[in-house]
Amino acid sequence: MSHCLFFSLLNIMFGIFIAIMLFQLGGLIIPGPDFATVFRHSIHKGQKYGIICAMGIALGVMINLLITYFIGSALSTKYSILYIMFISLGLIYLYYISISLIINFLKHKQIQDINSTQRKNLNQPFINGLICNLSNAKVIVFFSSLLPLVNKLNIQYKILTWFSMGVSTLIWFSIVAILFNHNKIRILFLTYIQVIELIIGIIIFTFASIIIYNSVIMYFIQSI
Repeated sequence: MSHCLFFSLLNIMFGIFIAIMLFQLGGLIIPGPDFATVFRHSIHKGQKYGIICAMGIALGVMINLLITYFIGSALSTKYSILYIMFISLGLIYLYYISISLIINFLKHKQIQDINSTQRKNLNQPFINGLICNLSNAKVIVFFSSLLPLVNKLNIQYKILTWFSMGVSTLIWFSIVAILFNHNKIRILFLTYIQVIELIIGIIIFTFASIIIYNSVIMYFIQSI
């Protein structure tokens, strides 16, 4: 009986792990400062510089994940209300992202060609990638929305999730550095990015709603 319970918990944790990774993949695909930084290094200095920049961004993601986790852990043990507020801030940001993506699709808002980004400070790709990610406070806010799911994992899965999110970041932005050097691929991506963003926006909206019900609302129900 205990073995069945053990494997059942492992299956649940594996499902949570996959959900977190898919959610992060959606966040990675949406063009932002990290995307533009890697692309700028790759297009102006070569694919090698773009990949090195991706390494810096991946390290930044892993550092931000640790910061977010330890802030959340400290708040959850002593200041539960602040912990809920911390998560809620992340969820509000998720709603902002998802609604913005949907509105952009409905208004047919075009994305500026990343090739037009300024060429400056490109000789230190690793440092530039690291600083780009660490200086973006929205990254921590984004990751804070994942805390309710992360807290359901055991220590092994938490470490696996932390490491996998760093590796997946490196893989994605390395792909960006290599493939987006080609004009046809870049044009193809920009052609369909609005449809991709619409799908991601709907998924993020649904994801945030599920977390709100399972974590925030249930917390207040249990407190009554």
